[in-house]
Amino acid sequence: MKSSRDILINQMEECREFVSNFTCQLFNNYQIIGSGVFVVVDKQYFLISSAHVINTNVVKAMRVSDGKDLFTLKGIITNTIVKNKKNDEIDIVVFKLDDETVENIKTIFNFMNLHDLELNHKISDKREYYLFGYPNEWTRTFYESEDNKGYIPTPLILRVKSKSGKFIKVPDYKKNSKIIVDYNNNDYNNELDSKYSTLPNPKGLSGCGLWYMPMKENVIDGKKYIKLVGIVTDFYFQDNAITVTVIDIITEVLRQRFDKNVEQSQLIKVNLIEKNES
Repeated sequence: MKSSRDILINQMEECREFVSNFTCQLFNNYQIIGSGVFVVVDKQYFLISSAHVINTNVVKAMRVSDGKDLFTLKGIITNTIVKNKKNDEIDIVVFKLDDETVENIKTIFNFMNLHDLELNHKISDKREYYLFGYPNEWTRTFYESEDNKGYIPTPLILRVKSKSGKFIKVPDYKKNSKIIVDYNNNDYNNELDSKYSTLPNPKGLSGCGLWYMPMKENVIDGKKYIKLVGIVTDFYFQDNAITVTVIDIITEVLRQRFDKNVEQSQLIKVNLIEKNES
């Protein structure tokens, strides 16, 4: 009979194997800027991330690593939720990829389908999740030439617990639109990779996914139940906390902009103020 620790390690391995197919590390030229997740809706292909990671300042030089080389991502920013970016509490971007970029991406990554996203996720205290992204300080240079650099990124997979926003000083906490999870080195135990004994600085994790995988039973109707519930947007060191914008914001952008058949969220309402294709 497997111990609870063995079950946990197996679940973490399953989660890492699954979500790594869709999660990338992003660069502005050769500077690491964050993480992102690939999604396909009605044969249209997207990269979703945090808006402070992907914006008009970086789209012309945005790149992704294939584990050796960097290649350019081309496309358009498709959503504008607030006019004043300084007050953007949502901090989410949907980047529509062009056809050439999609073909390049398919040689390295896969694209998630809508059924891999969990809308209307019930937010409660002490619910357990997995966070998967690429911290800057765990990335090393593989090679460097006059016209290119190669990077080897090491992802972080971390089991985290949600906690109530009313107990910490997170200024943009909004009921239903945010999940707040802990990021505490005192609780860190790297079950999968012993070479890292402490949590990395969270820089680079912005734009990565928060995944829900029931700890006691993760097989539903004969299939592994691993769902994307949100995108990491910010960190609060004084509270050992990470804020995550719920995936319903993304699906509402996709529904309103691209496919009316996308399920409408019952959790939140999103009013896109204008169409922005930068």
